[in-house]
Order: sequence, then C-alpha cells, then structure tokens
Amino acid sequence: MNGIINKNKLLKHDICIFLDSAIEGKGMFFCDPIEIITAFNKKNFFNSLKKINNLKQKKYLAGYIRYEAKEYFLDKDIESTKPLLWFGVFDNFELIEHVDSNYVYNPFIQINNSIFFENYKEALKKIKYNIENGNTYQVNYTFDKFLKAGSSKENLYLALRQAQKTDYCAFIKNYDDTILSFSPELFFEVEKNKIITKPMKGTVKKGYSEEENKKNKEFMANDEKNRAENVMIVDLLRNDIGKICKTGSINVKSLFDIEEYPTLYQMTSTVEGYLKENTSFEEILEALFPCGSVTGAPKTKTMQIIDEIEKDSRDIYCGAIGFISPEKTVFSVPIRILQKQNENWKYRVGSGIVWDSDIENEWKECELKAKFLDIQPEFQLFETMLVQNQQIVYKKEHLKRLKDSAKFFSFKFNEKIFNIKPAQDGMLRLVLFKGGNFELEYKPLKAHNNNLVKVSDINLDTQNTFLYHKTTYRPWYKEAMQEIINGKYYDFLFFNEKGELCEGARTNVFVEKKNILYTPAIESGLLNGVLRQDLLKNKKATEKIITHSDLQKADAIYCGNSVRNLVKVQLAH
Repeated sequence: MNGIINKNKLLKHDICIFLDSAIEGKGMFFCDPIEIITAFNKKNFFNSLKKINNLKQKKYLAGYIRYEAKEYFLDKDIESTKPLLWFGVFDNFELIEHVDSNYVYNPFIQINNSIFFENYKEALKKIKYNIENGNTYQVNYTFDKFLKAGSSKENLYLALRQAQKTDYCAFIKNYDDTILSFSPELFFEVEKNKIITKPMKGTVKKGYSEEENKKNKEFMANDEKNRAENVMIVDLLRNDIGKICKTGSINVKSLFDIEEYPTLYQMTSTVEGYLKENTSFEEILEALFPCGSVTGAPKTKTMQIIDEIEKDSRDIYCGAIGFISPEKTVFSVPIRILQKQNENWKYRVGSGIVWDSDIENEWKECELKAKFLDIQPEFQLFETMLVQNQQIVYKKEHLKRLKDSAKFFSFKFNEKIFNIKPAQDGMLRLVLFKGGNFELEYKPLKAHNNNLVKVSDINLDTQNTFLYHKTTYRPWYKEAMQEIINGKYYDFLFFNEKGELCEGARTNVFVEKKNILYTPAIESGLLNGVLRQDLLKNKKATEKIITHSDLQKADAIYCGNSVRNLVKVQLAH
C-alpha cells in the first residue's frame, strides 16, 4: 500500500522506522514490531546476529548498530546502558511514495560545539604525530555539536529533510533512542549474491554561482589529496569485502564520482563483489563493521588511536542503519545524524586527517558538513498596538514583551522605541529588525462584520519556539489569515498535537463556563497576549487545559487581543 509521511503519521506510533528513499526513491515505513531484538553485551550481540540471520528469509527487520559494537569484533566485551544493536521484526512495511511537507516550519536552532578550535588543533597534532611514527596513514577524527531546536522531533526531521535530501534519510524512534539521519553514504547493499559498498571520502563546498560550482567540482575531481584519501579507503574496502567474496569477483566499478548536495559536493567510489555461498549477516558485519571510510587506515590500529584521542562516544554515529529482508539488505553509514539527548540533540561531525591536512581547513570542512542545520528563517519581531488619543494602550506591556523577545532571539533592542509618540489614532504596527532598526506603520481600526470562527485542521507543535513570541514568521497561520482578511471568518482556532486548544491566528481564545472565563495554558502553545496577561492579572480569567469537548460545551466563546478587546464569537459548523 502506498502512502505519505507527515507529522501525524510519525507521531502516531511509539516505535517506528522510516527509511526514506530505500526502494527506488520510495520510502519504507515500519511500525508496531512483532518482536524487538536488542543486545547490551557481547554474548547477546552475537546471539542476536544469529537470530537476525535466521529471520531474514521470512521477515523484515529494520534498525541500527552502534559504532561501539566494533569492540565485539575485536574480541572485547563491553556492557552498555543503551542497546548496541536494536532491530524491530516486522511482517511487512508500508511503501511511502512521498513526504507531505504541508505546514512544516523551519525551527529556531541554536548550535554549540563540544570543543573549541584550540582543542581541535591539539587533537590533530596528536594524529599527525601518530602518522609521522608510522602508526596510521589516515584518521577520521570526529567531535560533537549540541543543538537546541524549537520543534518536535517529527517536524525537525521533515524540515531538515527539505534542507538535506539524501538517499539514506531516516527517522527512527523507540523507547531507547530517537534518530534523525540525513546520511548520503551507503555502507553496503546485498541483493541475491552481489554486495556493493560505496565509500565517501572528499568534500568541497558549493559556490554562489554555476561558474564557481564548476570550478569547485573540477578542483575536487583533480585534487591529489582528495583522490589519495579516496583511493586509500577504496583499498581498505576492497580488502574488507575480499574476506567474504569469491576470489576474483571484486571490482572497483567507479572511482572519484562527484555527488551534489545542497551545501557541498562529496567524492565517492563504488566497490562490488559476489559473496561466497551461504555468507551470513554476522560474517558480513565481521568483515566490514565499522565502515572504513569513518575510521581510517590501517583500520584496527586507527580505531585504537581514535579511542585514545576522541572526546565522548560516537554512539550510533558511524555505526549502521538499515533493513534486512528476504529480497534485499541495505545499510547506510550514519553520518549527518541527530540523536536526542534529553531535551536537546547531539550532532557529531568529522573529517579524514592525513599528514598534509591543513588544520584550519579541516575545521572549516566540519563546519561545512553541519551547514544544512542552519535553516533558521528570516524574520522580524513586531507588536500591534491600539492608539487612542495619541497614546499607546498597554504600551509598557507591549514594549516589555518586544524587549524580552529581542533578548531571546539575540536581536538588538533600540532604546529609542520607548520614546515613540504616535502620530495618529488607530492601529500601530511596530516592526523590529535584527540589527535594531525599526519601522512604524499606522492603519485605521476597521469595524468587523463577521463573528464566525472556524477550527483549523492544522495541529500546532507545542515545542515550536515561534508560537511563544510575536514574529513575522507564522506560516502555519498563512491560509487562515487570508480567509480572515477576505472577511470570511473573524478568526481560526488552533489545537496542538495533544488535542489542546492553543490560540487563534490573531487572538487569544477564552471560553466561558458557569460565568467563569477560561483561557488555554501557555504550555499548550500560544502567545501570551497583552490583554490575556491583564485579564489573568486582575483575576478576570483563569488558565486551564481546554479540549475539543470543552470548546463545544462552552456557554460562550470569546476571541481577544489588546486592539479589539474581547469579542464574542460563534463556531462555524
């Protein structure tokens, strides 16, 4: 059955795996597994691999393996609090034709590095010391970035997918992990008896024109450093798959292919071969895991150096994400991934270091690989205020809210705003720009002729930072505002993903029951309007979680803001 992926579909299931573009450009959506296979130690790990191998002829399995599982293939044993292997077992999956991007918004994202450039420089000096002493030829060094994102995980995935559409995007959530992957790299693919691996090594940024892009691509294609790194990893992968392939069957199908992504170009090569008869899933992983493109060469010694020099664990980053089925097995290398950590996210990034690597350029390459996370929209802050007798009503409250939002979003607040003297009565719209400039716009206050309100079919995201501030970025209200401007409705009422009433497109909402006025709680996802603040402060209204049922059973419904005060409205049916 074909379908679409949207926020509601991803929200609906506690456990789900969406492997985007997994089959000829179409996605595989797995949910509600009939069994879950996990491993937290060496014995469980290898038992799980045997179980997976037995199930793959009749079931579908989808999941991931953490990078640290490499220890088991080195004959070491470690215990983990998170599963080093997690696979759901499914009878079938839903084929997804496309992603529904309606009402996806770009969240406000704040990013911090786990290390400073000086720490990075010291780490690379240690790597170069190891290269100089013959311990390694190349080391893939990585570090964490930490993100705060004003968005639900479902919306964040869909928004970033628009910015970084790759062949191996994936959304995974279960009771242990939440993973948003935007990986461009194939780890391995097995169909019938043929295995393909496609190591990625070499990066260059995209330019600002077609001419610059052409030069950058030509540079990468001919750059000795990029080509040498790529060949080194191709040789490593040839050696790895040689352990499980028939003699003479290995072929380097292509070298130095340039792949294009929204912010950069990457160099890939393709190595393929034919597996020996009855090669098990365990044997494939033993030969290949982890992928050589994210370790370096020689592989085992380089992984030891990585363990000594890198800060924090790689976790799912650089492990494996994919599916196993009777028809086909496909795993990506989870680079460009976000992992949920409490209320924030971890994004790890790195590059391959060789003897002649320029430290500053490598640091810039890491920044480039995180560039797709910079999807913050352009916006301004604003306040709409009522002017009567050339005085701004609730001036103190409006300007305090504006100043608080300016501080939150790192806008420069222009103190001259406090000295505004209105030129005329009516509505005054004050717009504040990031650098501190501001504009004033006056409009007459027109009478409203329609008291009908309609419940929107869009569910707001309670984690959307922009809901709690008055900004010009409000795409979720765009269609509603057009109908309001056209005079069809006075306002639209919005609920959140939990079925709680939030606010109107231009007002706060109040419901009356037994002579008590209730308004939704802030945590339901709404702007704390100036009129709302005043009514709560003077105990003329009370905060409460309001459901669809509460709205339908209300004795009266009001929409209110500081410009028009409370307006009694009627629900459209």
